[in-house]
Amino acid sequence: MAWIAGDRLQGGKYTIERELGRGRFGITYLVRNRNGDRLVIKTLNDDLLTSLSQSERDRLETMFW
Repeated sequence: MAWIAGDRLQGGKYTIERELGRGRFGITYLVRNRNGDRLVIKTLNDDLLTSLSQSERDRLETMFW
């Protein structure tokens, strides 16, 4: 899933500041948490996710949460 600046994640815990880069497997974002700390979040690329079977997606989900 691609996000844009200002999008809030996990009920407002993190706010997207900007995209840092994207590659074959994912997209990396600079985010700010509620305390004002800057962090980096990396997500899997939508194209990659759609190419996987449901069981593979479920496995990835358990690994990243």
